[in-house]
Amino acid sequence: MIHYYCTIASRLYMYKVLALYNSMVKYDRNFKFLIVCMDERVLDIFIALRLESIELISAADIEDVYPELKNIRKTRSEKEYAWTLKPSVFLYAFQKYDFLDHLIWLDGDTMFLSSADPIYKQWGEHSILLTEEGYSGRYEYMSQMYGVYNTGLMGFKRDPCSLPCLGWFQHKLNEWCYDRMEKGLWSDQMYVNDWPQRFKGVKVIKDRGINMTPFILWRLTGEGQNSIKENNQGVYVGNTRLVLFHYYGFRYDNESKHDICTYKDWKFSKAVIRDVYEPYIGACDKANLQLESVNGTKDAVFLKEGEESRENKPVCCFCTLVTYKYLPKCIALLDSIKKHTNSFHLWICCMDTSAYNLLKELKLENVTLLELSAIEDERLKSVKKRRREHEYCWTLKAPLLMHIFENYEAADSLIYLDSDLFLFSGPEKCFKYLNDYSVYLTCHNFSQEFSHLDKIKGKFNAGIIGFKRCSSALGYLRWWGKKCIEWCYDAVSKGRFADQKYIERFVKSNGSTYVEGSAGVNAAIWNIRNKSVQKRDEGVYIGEDMLVFYHFSSFMILGESEFDLWKWQELGVSNEAREFIYLPYAKAVSKGLKTIKPQIRDMSELIVDTGAGYKPANPFNTRIED
Repeated sequence: MIHYYCTIASRLYMYKVLALYNSMVKYDRNFKFLIVCMDERVLDIFIALRLESIELISAADIEDVYPELKNIRKTRSEKEYAWTLKPSVFLYAFQKYDFLDHLIWLDGDTMFLSSADPIYKQWGEHSILLTEEGYSGRYEYMSQMYGVYNTGLMGFKRDPCSLPCLGWFQHKLNEWCYDRMEKGLWSDQMYVNDWPQRFKGVKVIKDRGINMTPFILWRLTGEGQNSIKENNQGVYVGNTRLVLFHYYGFRYDNESKHDICTYKDWKFSKAVIRDVYEPYIGACDKANLQLESVNGTKDAVFLKEGEESRENKPVCCFCTLVTYKYLPKCIALLDSIKKHTNSFHLWICCMDTSAYNLLKELKLENVTLLELSAIEDERLKSVKKRRREHEYCWTLKAPLLMHIFENYEAADSLIYLDSDLFLFSGPEKCFKYLNDYSVYLTCHNFSQEFSHLDKIKGKFNAGIIGFKRCSSALGYLRWWGKKCIEWCYDAVSKGRFADQKYIERFVKSNGSTYVEGSAGVNAAIWNIRNKSVQKRDEGVYIGEDMLVFYHFSSFMILGESEFDLWKWQELGVSNEAREFIYLPYAKAVSKGLKTIKPQIRDMSELIVDTGAGYKPANPFNTRIED
């Protein structure tokens, strides 16, 4: 029996696909490998390699059969388009090649580590083949985010069960397939969740050695304490033999340095690295030498992950944390981001179920909602009861940033924003600094009357803080997160305050931190007094700096149009500041209240509980001001 496989090869994935092919040669006695080449350059290189048992297909040929794909390709990143193509590849192949009685899709970053026979033995007489992600038990919630099944391995036979399934799948992916969470979808995987019920003849392989992933390996070697061992039959994790491993997130940082998984530091044992990852590194090195021999250059070999499709990624990636009472401010923040950016994505971690359910109903574009359970681990839960709500929000910043870097490739750099921030102009320049630096910090820039707070609350304000996706930044995040779990309170103790004093250490490192010097970034009541505020054609200016972000700390919602601009004392800002900064924000928050009003039963739920005898220090009514 001939085993038929297919995959897609882009310029970035050429060496991975070649490593996969070489593993087939080693572990499959009789196979045919269909390789869909994303462009003509990739096609020419694979032709020059003169490989046996392969069939080369141009993506353009598939697009000729399904012309709607040409327009779809313009709207999606290369990875998203590769996911979109899967069912079209199967349908095209079954139509073109009469000899195909079955076909197995393999993601290009998979590799055989032993005989492929168990895949076919377990598939048996069924029509459709699936493998599970392994999100069971305490990780069940991840199935709601990423799907039950891993579509890096999918099999279909040419029969009356598979073909309708492929047609349905093609229609769905053509409609929507992106590397983000939206309306209960993510990539191509969420569509597959109900296939065992929707379609006949579906076989779900339970053997974890088939399409094993870093996550499954981590669970088996961590939770289950399974040891790694190797014999003449192959590599085993406990009693599970590795047949096909899915090396997602693997990339070259340079010719001699590798990142085994860009999404997460799994902290694998030396045995795992030796027996699972070193063979793949060796296979990729060999594949790169093969490519260099016909390509004549390493330029296309050592492209970094996502580099060739960077133009399709959001330019500005933000994240924030929000409680139910802060929802109007969060909506105002989102609206300001939409107004002042052409390309963005915002991750919102909801601190309570009510906030999550309400925002989910709004079906926000370019937004990924995260439930608190996706971020929390046992360490965080252990300190939660000892922290007030705002203290726990501070504690969660680093874990939120880490979660996004580990799970969402779209974010090459990421800026955390407190949900009471608001944009007045484009933030792109903030992200440009993260091209060259690992960390982006903003100063408090305390004016004279607040200068005593510099040593107490810290030089830097953690309401805006940015990180680049790199090992240096992730190291900072892990350290910051650990320190905040140890101690993070709204108090001054032993040179600490909240999450802020810790980040002063970032500037004491090796010069990889950029400290923002503009007065227009993270402007706030504590630094704009005695500074001129002007409105010019291009925007609002604080002195000579254009206003980008303003931090409306302690801005109180008292009603649909009634606010306290700052609850502590008289604001003491100019009329221009009130008109050009505070009035637009109050209107935006009022609009946010109106946006969510249909979703709530009682508006008083969103009004801050000010307590008996509260008297606004800076009352502000948008109706009166208008």
